[in-house]
Amino acid sequence: LKANDAIAAVAEFQKATELAPLWAEPWQMLARLYDGSGMPDEAKVHYAGYLARATQTNPMRGVAEERLKALSATAAK
Repeated sequence: LKANDAIAAVAEFQKATELAPLWAEPWQMLARLYDGSGMPDEAKVHYAGYLARATQTNPMRGVAEERLKALSATAAK
């Protein structure tokens, strides 16, 4: 993504979390954007938010759990 595209995407996904707070996918997309942008604290918050909202059978749940675990382990060092 170009910088302007990423900023616009963050704004739109943030708006989605406000309009539909129980919808898991915007939380996951924000986590991925922050993770890919080198913003681990924000990524952890949004991965945790995604996991709190995603169903147990959501196919992306395992990926989010692994990234949250890896980011938390890195922060602990």
